[in-house]
Amino acid sequence: MEVSGKLNLGPIELKTDDGKLDFFAPVPNLYAHGAYGFTDRFLLRYGGGWLSLTYGDFDGSLVFANAFLEYWPFQHVGFGAGFRYLKVDIEYDPGNKTEEYDVTLPGPMVYMALGF
Repeated sequence: MEVSGKLNLGPIELKTDDGKLDFFAPVPNLYAHGAYGFTDRFLLRYGGGWLSLTYGDFDGSLVFANAFLEYWPFQHVGFGAGFRYLKVDIEYDPGNKTEEYDVTLPGPMVYMALGF
């Protein structure tokens, strides 16, 4: 399968290099999310998921979860705070050596949300 891409920004055109895909298939994953409105101004958002892929010499997975409480004091502007967890595990084994990459990023998060 051949792949190419192009991005137009007004008069500017950016083109990617053409390439070939040897492997193209759905990646097994699971994702669930939801929201619960306590009142018109307070909202709880939560979610999590898992993604895994083994291809050739690579084996990897991604796990994430989050929970946020949002406060919307104005019609189109809200503020939120919560916790996000992200874990990535990748292993590369071409036969003569093994490389492992394990990254875990847990922590609090504060943000502003705009809604239209």
